Amino acid sequence: MIPQKKENKMKKVNAILISLLLSSQLFSANTKNIGPGHYLKKDGYNSSKELFEALFTKGFNSVNSFFYWCCDCIDYYGFVIGLSYQEMNILLFVILQPLLILLFLILWLVEKNKKNN
Repeated sequence: MIPQKKENKMKKVNAILISLLLSSQLFSANTKNIGPGHYLKKDGYNSSKELFEALFTKGFNSVNSFFYWCCDCIDYYGFVIGLSYQEMNILLFVILQPLLILLFLILWLVEKNKKNN
């Protein structure tokens, strides 16, 4: 059971993350969302199904191919939610990834303390 104060803090953090996801103006005051650039497919992807089919049908033979597919994913989903490629990178690797690392560190420490007590 989560104490009430921690639950309220978690709700606030969730609200902040959701507002970051929904706000395309947060990082783009002077930038223009020009849409997908697409690294592997010049005309872009029409759906996430098509994007993921590319992962399994292209038969990636190098790390570079897989990297470019990942870039396409960031580009495609950024376009879908109204963010540029750069904004998606910031959201994923500057905000969400560190938050997840901290979350799992805290969860690990809590479990470690439970076992020690």
